[in-house]
Amino acid sequence: MQRVKISLLCLLSLSFAGVLAAQTAVDPNSDAGSASLQDFSGGATLRGTYFDVRHMSGDGVGYKNGYTQIGAFTPFWLSEDAFIAPNARLLLTDNSGIGLNAGLVARRYDSGRDRIWGINGYFDTDETKFGNRYNQLGVGFETLGQFFDFRANAYAPTGEDTTFIRPVGLSGTPFFFENRIGLIGTQLMEQALSGGDFEAGVPVSPQTPWLRAFGGAYAYQQNLGDDPVGFRGRLEAWISDDLSLGVTATWDKQFDTNVNFVADWRFSGFKPTRYFPQWTTRERMLMPVQRQWRITAGNYNEDVNILAFNPRDNQPYFVVWYDNSAGGLNDGTFENPYNTTLTHAIPNETDLVLVRRGNTTQAAPLNGSITLPNFARMLGEGKAHIFDAYGDFGPFHVAINDQVLPDPAFTDPARANRYPFLTNADAGLNGGDIIRVGSNNEVSALVLEDATGRAIFGNNVQGFHFNNLEITNNIGGGIVLQDASGFGPVTLDGQTITGAVLRDINTNPVVGWSFVGTGLGDNAAGGIDIDTLGGLALTVTNVAMNSNPSAQLFGIRLLADDGPLTTTFTDVNTDGFAPGFGNTTAGIIIGETGETVNATFNNVSASNNTGIGMQVTGTGGIIHLFSDSLTANANGLDNLQIGSQGAPLVGTTFLGTFSDSFFNDSLAGSGIVYSQSGGTGTLNLTNIQANSNGVDGLGMFGAAASVMNVNVQDSSLTVNTRDAFHVEQIGGSTINLLVNTADGSVSGRDGLFFNLASGSRLNATFLNDNLSNSGRSAVHGEMDASTLVLDFNTTTGDLSGEHGLFLDAVNGSNALMFITDGTFVDSSQNAANTFDGIHISSDASFVGLTMRNTPSNNTPALPLGTQRHGMFLDIQNGSTFGGLVADGNLTNSR
Repeated sequence: MQRVKISLLCLLSLSFAGVLAAQTAVDPNSDAGSASLQDFSGGATLRGTYFDVRHMSGDGVGYKNGYTQIGAFTPFWLSEDAFIAPNARLLLTDNSGIGLNAGLVARRYDSGRDRIWGINGYFDTDETKFGNRYNQLGVGFETLGQFFDFRANAYAPTGEDTTFIRPVGLSGTPFFFENRIGLIGTQLMEQALSGGDFEAGVPVSPQTPWLRAFGGAYAYQQNLGDDPVGFRGRLEAWISDDLSLGVTATWDKQFDTNVNFVADWRFSGFKPTRYFPQWTTRERMLMPVQRQWRITAGNYNEDVNILAFNPRDNQPYFVVWYDNSAGGLNDGTFENPYNTTLTHAIPNETDLVLVRRGNTTQAAPLNGSITLPNFARMLGEGKAHIFDAYGDFGPFHVAINDQVLPDPAFTDPARANRYPFLTNADAGLNGGDIIRVGSNNEVSALVLEDATGRAIFGNNVQGFHFNNLEITNNIGGGIVLQDASGFGPVTLDGQTITGAVLRDINTNPVVGWSFVGTGLGDNAAGGIDIDTLGGLALTVTNVAMNSNPSAQLFGIRLLADDGPLTTTFTDVNTDGFAPGFGNTTAGIIIGETGETVNATFNNVSASNNTGIGMQVTGTGGIIHLFSDSLTANANGLDNLQIGSQGAPLVGTTFLGTFSDSFFNDSLAGSGIVYSQSGGTGTLNLTNIQANSNGVDGLGMFGAAASVMNVNVQDSSLTVNTRDAFHVEQIGGSTINLLVNTADGSVSGRDGLFFNLASGSRLNATFLNDNLSNSGRSAVHGEMDASTLVLDFNTTTGDLSGEHGLFLDAVNGSNALMFITDGTFVDSSQNAANTFDGIHISSDASFVGLTMRNTPSNNTPALPLGTQRHGMFLDIQNGSTFGGLVADGNLTNSR
């Protein structure tokens, strides 16, 4: 830096030497000669040219540190009273900065007024304390007199006048702009200021023209903040013709108070030194120009938009906006949202698609179709959606966690539940679908209605979060996902959507929605239809997919066909609006084809459907169902169907546990049906009701060597049209039935019915149960080449319409019956003297009966009883019967 200063000084000296050599000689005898020039300060020998060294100490207005100027002033005389002089000064700051002042000065002495008039213009270049270089042009006016001086200057930067210095802050308050989310960063800026100054001065006393005092003001303009406007006072003392000393004081709000000391020495040739000169006005013609030699640079804090980043991928947020009430350019920005149609290409970088309610209504939804890129969240007005973000600005870092999106559409309580309405009326546009999703998408706070296709459709979807939606009257279906997968968490801030969540669907109090409180789906092809690929963990919470008659095929169908399925239903309704008037096929369908299903149900309702309440299907896989508080009442067909007689579970390993659940009032089906062909299964029923159904309370069907375990405890299966417990078995199947503390009374036909064929086996145990008042028999069994082990303990079978217990065993069947502390009294209620308390027929079979403390008599004394025989045995064709009756009562029979 020192070498640069020396080089510039030498160059400056050479340039002025060239200027001097080019001057025209003046006749010494002329009035305009050198003798006259001695009348001017510093004007001897070099015809008024002088070299100048000036130093100013301390900080000043718009700069830091003192500085030194080295320069030359060379007048070109137009006459003895006027000249034009180039003036150049090399500027060296105390912190090693370099600058230059170069200009022209024009002055004229007005002898009539004894006053000097002058103008000047300069080019300045300067380096600030931050190392930034600025250029400016300056002009000045001056008038000097014996007793009054006045000067005014103006300054105008040229070129780039503003420079970023450093960040000084970053706020944590996000906002939207264009397609971005921003944070407010604060940065320190430096600006070369335009402005001006003036001063007026007088001698301190008439006797001291060499000592003058000046006062004035200055004002500058900067882009932001307070404009520097201040006052300046200056004291100038010419100690000799060539040396002045001075002090300057300034004050303004930005630069505060500054006091500077000035020393200015001029070398104009060798001549006698005059101290404290008593200058005339003419002698002041060559005095230095007074101006702001440094470029005034102001500092201010400026707010700038800093991009907010998505922590999920560490990329800036990209946001697409919809608002059909907006005008403007329709370019999808915050300022100009898409406003005419939903159909726009959404960039792959999109993080958020935000939809305002606008002018949409149930009758006038925004029409079109949208395809979401992976990881995009499509969020509607009326809900406080949260998000995470972060921003960096220099050393400053701000993290935003779980903050509501910063727009009144999401923050204003007055706009709560004002979801936008969307549709797609064009079946040729994306198949009529409203929203097509990719992977890891969230869709929230929208009404999706009346589409010719599906409300939401996706293929090969990995992870999703669909919540706070109303999905109604879409012809192609509500939510349809093919080959869906996803395991892991789903967070409300959208950072992680690796699992799968359906939440708050058709349960929202949407303003202006006529189906509030109905949970109406009525999506013709089905409400929610999802099959798997590679495994799916699905949570379904607070979802309603109800239906009017024949308006929806099913409420929810989940099929594990290409990967396992784990699902939890909580507070889910798939109901019709009157008994038998709802989803056509079923309220809920859970199925597998060679895969594993784990399903849990809590407070779930599948009632009033035209078809089945809940249907379970399976082929060759594993199904585990756990249910608490399942209600499946008044369906047109079976309330709970785990396979059917015509379409059983085939080769499936099944475990189902249902507690505190209701399966009543089926119109033309059973309360519960469990049917299995091959494979093994266990069905546990605790504290359930299966009453008043159109067929059976509990129907069990076994085939193809299946092994079925059925346990019923603390339950009610009364007043069913056919049987309380209905068993049919073929193909070497085995059913192990345990019934403990159950009421199976008042059946239209039998309390327990079984039909066993082709090598099947039934092991049935009844403990503390009631099978009385059956329309035909408390127990009615038919066997063909099969095996029965029946254990009745403390179980009643009184007042049967026909036989209390009826068994017909043929074709090599084997039956063992153990009846303890039971009753089969007052049978034959339908036709007196026709049926028996116990009736056993055996053809080429074996029957063993052990009956203890079990009466099968008429309780009224003859001739009032209805029952024909207490026990009737019909043993034929080589059959074997072994019996033990102890502490029984077979009296009063006819």
